[in-house]
Amino acid sequence: MRRIGPLGPTEQGFENLSQWLLGWTEVYEKYGTLFVQWANVDLPGTAVRGLVSSFLYAYNLRIANRFRRSGLTGMDPREAAIVTTSVVHRFNYLRFVSRAIQPSASAAVRDVAAALQMTLFPDTPLTVLRSREHSGAAAKCHHPPAPRRWYGQYDRGSKLNGLTARSTLTVTQILEAGARCFAESGYHRANVDEIVKQARFARGTFYKYFRDKLDLLLVLSDECEDMLAERIVAFSAIPVGVAGCAARREWLVEFLDFRALYIGVIRAWIDRLPSNPALDQSRGRVTELVHRSLEGLVGQTRLADVVSVRAAEVVLIGLLERLPDAMTDNAHPATRAHIAELMATVIERGLLGFEQGLPGFEPGRYGVEQGVSRHEQDRPRHEQDRPRHEQDRSDLHLADNCGNL
Repeated sequence: MRRIGPLGPTEQGFENLSQWLLGWTEVYEKYGTLFVQWANVDLPGTAVRGLVSSFLYAYNLRIANRFRRSGLTGMDPREAAIVTTSVVHRFNYLRFVSRAIQPSASAAVRDVAAALQMTLFPDTPLTVLRSREHSGAAAKCHHPPAPRRWYGQYDRGSKLNGLTARSTLTVTQILEAGARCFAESGYHRANVDEIVKQARFARGTFYKYFRDKLDLLLVLSDECEDMLAERIVAFSAIPVGVAGCAARREWLVEFLDFRALYIGVIRAWIDRLPSNPALDQSRGRVTELVHRSLEGLVGQTRLADVVSVRAAEVVLIGLLERLPDAMTDNAHPATRAHIAELMATVIERGLLGFEQGLPGFEPGRYGVEQGVSRHEQDRPRHEQDRPRHEQDRSDLHLADNCGNL
């Protein structure tokens, strides 16, 4: 952070943000082989998870203080830092695991930097974003066409077909227990013993209905795809302007409930582990639907020619898949409503082009008082009364002490 020049709604500020992000991408590319193991590292209970979380906590404090000094408004600086690192992490990880043709690192970084620049400094003149190389806002992601879906092989209905009411309840309980275990431990760390223990059945009962753990995941993947497709279509139907603010937040709160149950499946898609054609096809169909949805939404905004659909996808994945856990990892737990509010703010500023002082937009009306984050509102009264500069010094002291981790 010390090497970054001033940030802000200027051409130089955007250039400095882009160079910082490009530096991260170069680090990721240099140590890319480490990401092969990320799916096994980024899980609760692993030995490395605590060290990674401690580093990110300290680093995000440093970023937050840089944002604060840069004149960030409308977002809590620490939350803006967590959003930024979540998006940057997912951007680089997806570049590494993707098999699609990728633009150059500099062009891809410019795309994501444009969305983050508008998130952090929505009063940035659009001419600033148009003045530099990027992959082209109108450029499509060119996802390969997803194979047509054939029902009946892995869906829940095929598992329940012809079963008695009692057997149907058993299968349902195993599926729910499996979803919870995958969400809590990840696919690879979860095991059949853990699943049957949560479902309160014997191990033999599991194998009566499922061949193995992968068979269970495929059924859940099919189910997750159906439910997620419905949610993506509903998201696409929300008006892009102020009229959609309340509906957007309601959608995000409901999505967080859905995510809590199916995040294990979603991460299996993203990590491409285990490698399986049916999982690949589910991921491809969902990705294609997200792409079309964002193409339609961003295309209606003032950012249509400066924020690419590719960048919008990365930002949305960073928010929906990574941000809730990142808030907890950074000792910044928040209610579902507050996380939804933060997500909505990023979507509206970075993808939909909301400006400061947009007529009819009142942040406090949607759950957060303007200029004061819910984190600040929830802070104990004696903490709220501390002068802001004292809180800044405390955060900086902690960040400096942890910065060498």
